[in-house]
Amino acid sequence: MEFKALYDVLRPQMLDSLEKSKVTFGKSLLIHSPDKSRYYQGLWPDDFLYPMLVEDGLCEKDMLTEIASFLTDSIVDLEVFPDRIEADGMPVMQPGVLSKPHAHKMPLHLPAAWIRLIDNLEQCGAEIPRKEDWAAIFKRSVNSISFSCGLAYVDPQSPYVSFGVHDPEAITGFELMSSLVLHYGLKRASRFLKGYIGEEDILKWNRLSECIPKNLWRLFDEEKGAYLAGSKDCRQVNVWANGLAYWITTHEIQKSIVQFYKDNRHAIFYKGFTRQIAEPGVGSAIWSHTK
Repeated sequence: MEFKALYDVLRPQMLDSLEKSKVTFGKSLLIHSPDKSRYYQGLWPDDFLYPMLVEDGLCEKDMLTEIASFLTDSIVDLEVFPDRIEADGMPVMQPGVLSKPHAHKMPLHLPAAWIRLIDNLEQCGAEIPRKEDWAAIFKRSVNSISFSCGLAYVDPQSPYVSFGVHDPEAITGFELMSSLVLHYGLKRASRFLKGYIGEEDILKWNRLSECIPKNLWRLFDEEKGAYLAGSKDCRQVNVWANGLAYWITTHEIQKSIVQFYKDNRHAIFYKGFTRQIAEPGVGSAIWSHTK
């Protein structure tokens, strides 16, 4: 009953926020954006569809199909996936403002993020055009990613943004969050794009996906009892990523992760929020947004 009462309070607030955050994309598409300021308007693969996934009926199926078409026209003829799409349909390839991007190549998680968005759009009732072209850009994007020892890899001698939410951080070596997101994204693509790409590519994506859980041990820190964000730079426990890793690791490590959360709960949970990193910044490499 307490949750029902809380839901009844929060639902109208969410609907009000959703309506107030809409931006006109293309000529007439009114779509939720994470921020209506002129510096942050755009469509990211990780943002706008979340309300629709938890509340049926927030967007008509015809509108979702129009959104899918808008995204298709903006994305599928690019060499690799973009960071975001601006309101006029122009893709922006790297995280950060136009004049000072934080990266010099595609963040590793983007193939998984965009294919999740398109898959979720279809599950919400949208018709997805040009699936063969979505399959082709997914293939090109995955082929641009470095994998080493079964995990997503960032060269410590040439660091860049590997995961979009981490855009102020230089995480290098074997990289936890991107590896986990790609594990799920490659499996999703193997299902979603089957029949639109060669079977050899489906087999490759499944192989890459299956290698990731087998090699997570490379990022496990016995002393801390949890997985590190990176094996070289940013050797800190990524709180969010350990939550994802929990579901594909061993029972013993699951218990260890839970114990880490318990032991560090006062640092992890802060004023109602879950921190991404809940320990001192020793060993992390932080990029300046003004660099």
